[in-house]
Amino acid sequence: MSIENFVQRDRDSIQFTWNNPKQHLIHGIQRVMISEIPTLAIDMVMIDENSSIMADQELSLRLGLIPMLSDHADEFLLPDECECENFCSKCSIRLSLNVSCYEGEYHVTSKDFICHDERSRPVHESTLPDQFLGDDGFGPGVFILTLIKNQRIRLSCIVRKGSGKIHGKWNPTSRVSFIPIPKVKVNSKRYNRMNDIMEEKLRHDLEHQIRLKYTEKCTKNIENSLRKEIEQQSLSDQNNLNDEEYFKELLAERVELMMQTILDEHLTNLVDKNKLDWKKQWVDSCPRGVFKGIDDIEDYGEKWWTPTNNNECIVCDACILEAEDRLEIDNLITVSHHTSQFDCNIDGTGVLSPKRIMNNAIDILQDKFNELLKEIESL
Repeated sequence: MSIENFVQRDRDSIQFTWNNPKQHLIHGIQRVMISEIPTLAIDMVMIDENSSIMADQELSLRLGLIPMLSDHADEFLLPDECECENFCSKCSIRLSLNVSCYEGEYHVTSKDFICHDERSRPVHESTLPDQFLGDDGFGPGVFILTLIKNQRIRLSCIVRKGSGKIHGKWNPTSRVSFIPIPKVKVNSKRYNRMNDIMEEKLRHDLEHQIRLKYTEKCTKNIENSLRKEIEQQSLSDQNNLNDEEYFKELLAERVELMMQTILDEHLTNLVDKNKLDWKKQWVDSCPRGVFKGIDDIEDYGEKWWTPTNNNECIVCDACILEAEDRLEIDNLITVSHHTSQFDCNIDGTGVLSPKRIMNNAIDILQDKFNELLKEIESL
């Protein structure tokens, strides 16, 4: 296994390519990240005064979802592990909020909390550019509600340790994805002949339309003129022409000659008028621009061509739909996934850095495997 193309997009987001991982290991790490990593979150809200428009229960639920910095979460005990009766400094942190509005309106955010322990606080950092940050270097904070004139909120909160399997508010991630990298291949020979193939199909379709439009009219006109010819022929010729099979063959030959004349006059002009740059139409069908560089390659050498930016592919099948359903060209492109390469994205909520989330998940999963080995050895 190896990790490549590691990129930290911002403070709470990383992306990398994982080569040759085990499928069960990927799913195990993903589940541990979401539900097993211990973090801190507001678990109890005691409201002394609330004259805002928001009900007490709704306010409590909203406060519980405010992310709390959890770098020191390992220093706290779980509520079930602590010997105190209610809460103490070993298992909890106390927050207080006391905000009043005397005129106009006031937007209450997580920056209004007063934290009574330096080991944690609400997360108000922001990934916005520096010009949008406040004088304290933080973002605007997590919005809670708006107070208007003569409204007040006074409450206290208890922050406790927990994990995502207890409640989603302890989940340190907003997104964890391990997606197989797309594998795109284009049949370069069929792509190079696409315009010729489509022009041939267009010619065939237009010819069919012309024949449908004019065959019946031509048949009626020629049949009348042919019967007049029969009346002017000698008796022996009339006997031959009175033979129904011979008459039909002669009529078909005359009709085909007239149709060829019509096709020679109109078909080429109609094809030139209706033909398109089908290559460009197919390339533009991809919303991510995966095939933008296909026309820059002069020597195709092999039959199949692989885009250099096929990682941009989201497997939306727009290119396949355009090729097979609209252009009716089979075997032009194949879209699948690499079984040994995964595009990994870890987005945190700010309570822990994404690198630490990854490391903690690996440590927790390793401890679980060690416990399992011990149980097996004891059997």
